[in-house]
Amino acid sequence: MPLSTLPEDPAHVLHAILAALPGNFILLQPDAPTYTIVAMSADLLRQTGREPAQVVGHSVFVAYPENPEEVANTGPTQMRTALDASLRDQQVHELPLVRYDVPAADGTFEERYWSGRSQAVLDAQGAVLYLLFTSVDRTAQQRAANERRAMQQAAESEARFRTLVEQAPVAMCLTRGPEVVIEAINEPMLRMMHQPTAAAVLGRRMVEVLPEIESQTILRRAQEVIETGQVFRGSEIPVTLRRNDELQVHFFNVSYTPFIEQGQVTGTIHVAVDVTEQVQARRQAEALQAQVLATAQRQVQEREMFYRIFEQTPAAICIQRGPEHRYEYANAAYQAFFPGRQLLGQTVAEALPETVDSGVVALLDRVYQTGETYYGEELPLLIAQPEGPPQQMYFTFTYQALRENDQIVGISTFAYNVAEQVLARQQREAERQQLHGLFMQAPAPICILDGPDLVYQLVNPAYQRIFPGRELLGKPVLEALPELVNSPVPALLQAVYETGETYVAQEMQLMMARSEGEALVELFCTFTYQARRNTQGAVDGMLVFVYDITEQVRARRLVEENEQQVRALVENAPFLMGVYVGPELRFQLANQAMLNGLGKGPDVLGKRYADVLPELKNSVVIEQMHQVLATGQPLHLRDQRLEVLMHGTPQTFYYNYSFIPLRDAQGQVYGLLNTAVDVTDLVQARQRIESYAAELQESEARFRTMADAAPNLVWALNPDTSVRYVNHTFLQFLGISLPQFVAENWVPYLHPDDVEATQQAFVTAIAAGTLFRMEHRLRRHDGQYRWLLSQGAPSYLAGGELYGYVGSAIDITELKQANEQLRRTNVDLDNFIYTASHDLKAPIANIEGLLSAVEHELPAAGRVGQVPTMLHLMQQAVERFGRTIAHLTDISRLQQEHDQAPSPVSLARVVQEVELDLAPLITQSQARVTVDVPVDVRINFSEKNLRSVVYNLMSNALKYRHPDRAPEVRVTYARRAAGQVLEVRDNGLGLDLAQDQEKLFGMFKRLHSHVEGTGVGLYMVKKIIENAGGRIEVDSVLDQGSTFRIHFPS
Repeated sequence: MPLSTLPEDPAHVLHAILAALPGNFILLQPDAPTYTIVAMSADLLRQTGREPAQVVGHSVFVAYPENPEEVANTGPTQMRTALDASLRDQQVHELPLVRYDVPAADGTFEERYWSGRSQAVLDAQGAVLYLLFTSVDRTAQQRAANERRAMQQAAESEARFRTLVEQAPVAMCLTRGPEVVIEAINEPMLRMMHQPTAAAVLGRRMVEVLPEIESQTILRRAQEVIETGQVFRGSEIPVTLRRNDELQVHFFNVSYTPFIEQGQVTGTIHVAVDVTEQVQARRQAEALQAQVLATAQRQVQEREMFYRIFEQTPAAICIQRGPEHRYEYANAAYQAFFPGRQLLGQTVAEALPETVDSGVVALLDRVYQTGETYYGEELPLLIAQPEGPPQQMYFTFTYQALRENDQIVGISTFAYNVAEQVLARQQREAERQQLHGLFMQAPAPICILDGPDLVYQLVNPAYQRIFPGRELLGKPVLEALPELVNSPVPALLQAVYETGETYVAQEMQLMMARSEGEALVELFCTFTYQARRNTQGAVDGMLVFVYDITEQVRARRLVEENEQQVRALVENAPFLMGVYVGPELRFQLANQAMLNGLGKGPDVLGKRYADVLPELKNSVVIEQMHQVLATGQPLHLRDQRLEVLMHGTPQTFYYNYSFIPLRDAQGQVYGLLNTAVDVTDLVQARQRIESYAAELQESEARFRTMADAAPNLVWALNPDTSVRYVNHTFLQFLGISLPQFVAENWVPYLHPDDVEATQQAFVTAIAAGTLFRMEHRLRRHDGQYRWLLSQGAPSYLAGGELYGYVGSAIDITELKQANEQLRRTNVDLDNFIYTASHDLKAPIANIEGLLSAVEHELPAAGRVGQVPTMLHLMQQAVERFGRTIAHLTDISRLQQEHDQAPSPVSLARVVQEVELDLAPLITQSQARVTVDVPVDVRINFSEKNLRSVVYNLMSNALKYRHPDRAPEVRVTYARRAAGQVLEVRDNGLGLDLAQDQEKLFGMFKRLHSHVEGTGVGLYMVKKIIENAGGRIEVDSVLDQGSTFRIHFPS
C-alpha cells in the first residue's frame, strides 16, 4: 500500500530502514528529471561525507552535482540515463564502472569511481512508486589499476621517446643526472658534436665528449634543469667549440626539458639548432641598420617634420600626398625595397604598377577617404628587380592619414619586409599540411561481422594493421580475438545484434595482443557498432568502425602534465604580462615580472588599473587601453616613455608594449592582454649613440685638418679595410683624388706580390685589435713601386665599438736598398772569413808540428834559461790562434747553415743534455742549477743550433760567476702571445749595460778579461737567433747578475 497510509511519517520510516541496511542505497522520487532524494543509507552518507538534512528533499543531481572541472566525470549523465530507463521500462539497469566525483566540504571535488544499478519500486497497481539506486565504491580498485597503467605507459613512453630522439630531424639527446651523462642521441646531434657514432658518446659525460664546454654557461644551464625541474629555453646562446683544432664560437637555439620518471626529474632532454649563420647575418644587418640610422639622425635638424615620423617607427617610411598618392618622401630603407626605381614625384600606380592588382591602391584610397589607420600584416607582393627575376616580398605595414590644419592631405606608410619569417612559417605549414594529408588519406579501420556468430567477413588494411600478426578473416570475432571473452565487448556485440541499436564507445580500455602469441598490451579504442540489416530489415551482421586512440590518450595525459609546466613558464616569463578585464580594466592576471616592473605586490588582483597606477590615470596609456576595448584592434607601441612611482619615488622608464583584445565565445571584447618589455637601457643607449655620433663627426673634421698638414702619408680605414680617408700628401704620392681612391680602394695600387700578405696582416690586426705594422710596396704616380713602412692603431667609438684603423706610412725605399747592399757585403765578408780560416789551418798545423819537433829534438843541454818558457809560450800562442780560426770557421758556417729546415725539438731534452755536459763545471763551482721547462715543449728550430745557444748561455752563467757567492742559474720557458721564450738567469758578475751594451754581442769582444774566452760565443748566439727570425734580449745589473731571453720565431 502507499506510504501515505502508514501510521508514521513515511520518509522517517524509509530513512530508518535504509540507515539500518548495510550498503549504499538511495531512494528517489520518480519525478524526472529532478529525482528528489527520499532517503539514503548510512553507509553512503558516511562515504560521501553528507548529513541527511543536506540531501533529503533535494534533487540527487543538486546534492551530488557534476564536477565542472573534469570532462571524464560522466557519472551524473550515466546515472540519469539508468534512472530514466528504469522509470520508462520498470526494469533493472546496470551502471558499469563510472567516474562520479563527490563534492568536498571546501568546495572542491574528490575523484571517485562507482558501479551501480537502478530499479523501480512498484505499488500494488504496478505503478512506479520510487526508484531505488544501489552503488558500490570502486575508487580504490580503479586507482590501483590507473597506477599500473601509468607505470606501463611510462615505460612505453620512454621507449617511444628514445625512438623519437633517434629519428628527430633536429639535434636531440637525452642525458641523465647532474653529471649530464649521454644516454640517447640522434644523428644530427652527433654531427653537431663532430662525433662519428653514437657508441663514441653513449655512457660518457657531456664534458668528456666536449671538454671545451666545462666552464661555459651551456653546461651549467643543463645542470640547473636537473636541480630545479624548470624548462630552459635559450636563443642564440654562444658556445665555444673546437673545430679543426681551433676554438670557434657558435650560436644555438636550445631547449632543455626535464625528463620526469615517476614524478622525479632524472634527466634532461636536449634540443639544439645551430643558428650561427643567422646570428652573424643579423649582426651584419644590425650594423648596417645602425649606420643608416646614424645618417638619418644627422638630418633631423634640417627636416623637423621627418623627425616626428622617425620618432614613431624604426621601419621603412614614405609619405604620399594627394588623392593620387604621389610620393613626396621615401627613406633609404623604403627605397631599398624597390631598387632602381624613381619614386619621388610618381604616383603609387606609376612607380609600383605591380601593387595595383594587389589592392594596395584601394587600401590607400580608403585611408585617404575615411582617415582610419589601416594595419596590414604579411601582404604578399612580387617586386620586379633591375636584374634577375622578380623578388617575392611580404610586408607588415601601417597606413596612417597625414593631416594638416585638420584636413587629410596624404598618407604616411611604415613598413617592414617580413618575407624571411613568412617563408619560414609557410615552409613549416607546408610540412604540416603534407603530414596532415598523409593522415587524412589513410581510411579508418573498418570491418564487417557476419551472422549471429559474428564472423569476420571483411577486414580493411587499416583494421588489420591494428592486429598485424593475426588471422581474422573467416573466424568468429571471439575465436580470432579470444582475449575479448572476459571483456565488455561480447555483451555489447550481442546487445547491438539483438536490438539493432547502434552503440558508440569512447576510449574503452582493452587488453589485446597485436600478434598471435604475443603478450597482451593495453589499448584504448573508440568504436561504433552498427547493425547491418538484410532486405527484410532483420539484423544479419554488424559494421564496426574502430579508432585506435591509445597514443592520443597517452598524449592527452602528457599534455595535462605539460600544462602545469606551461603555467609555470608564463608565471616566470622574463617580460611583463598582465590581463585586465571589464570597462574599469581590473587586474585579473599579473606575472611576477609585471609586479616587479611596477613595484607592486600580488594584492593588485581585482583592483582597477587607474587605482593601482594613479600616476597614469590621465596619461595616454589609459586612452590607448580604452581605444583597444572599443575598436577590438590590437595596439603595438615602441619606446614609450612612462613616469611610474616606484616605492613612492617617480622614475622614468621606456617600454615596448602591446594591448591585445581578449574575446569571449561570442566574439565580444571583454578585456586586454598587456605584454611589455623594459627598453629603458636600450633607449638611453641610443640617445648616447646619437650624442657620440655628433662628437665623432666633429672629431673626424679635426683629424682631417691635422692630417692634411702632415708630411707623412696618413690614412684611415673602416673596419672592413675599405678606405675612409687619406691626406693630401698620400694623394699627391698616388696622383689621384680622394673619391677615386675611396672607390678603387688600396689593393690595385699594391705590388701584386704584397697583396695577400698585406690583406692578411690587416685582417689579423683587426680581429685581435692590435697595432698594425708592415713593409710593403705601393705604386707611385710615376708608375714606380716604392717600399713603405705602414703603421696603424685601432680607433674606437665612445661605446667601445671599432671605428676603424688610423695610421701613417713613410717611404723606406732608399733604406731597403742600403740594407740590401749591406747584406751582400756581409755575405762577401762571411765568404772571406771562411776562405781565410780554411787557408790558415794548414800553416798553423805545420807550425804546431815544427814546434813539437823542436821540443822533441832539442838536447837537454839546450833546455836551459828561457828556452822552455819560450817554447811553452809559443805553443800556447799557436793553440789560441787555432781556436780563433776554428771560431771564425763556426761563424762563417752560420751564414751557410742558417737556411736549413727547422724541425720540432724537445727543449727539455736539449737543456738536460747541456746540463750533463757542464756537470764538471757545475760541481767545481758548487752551482745550483734550476730548470723549469715542461717536458712536452717543442721548439721549431735546428737542433744543433738550439744546443749551441743553450750551451753558450748556461756556460757563460757559470764561467762569469761572482767570487763572493755560490752561483745560481735558473732556466725557464714561457709561451707568450708573440711566441715562445727561453730565459737564462744568473747571479753572477753582471754588466753595466749603459757602457757595455754595444760590445756585448760584438765579435771577439770580452767584458771580463780574467775569465778565459774568445769573445765569439754571444756573437754566435745572436746571429743564430736572428738568422732564424728571432731575437735576444738582456737585462743586467753590475755585481748582481744577468738575464738573457731568447724569443723564438712563432
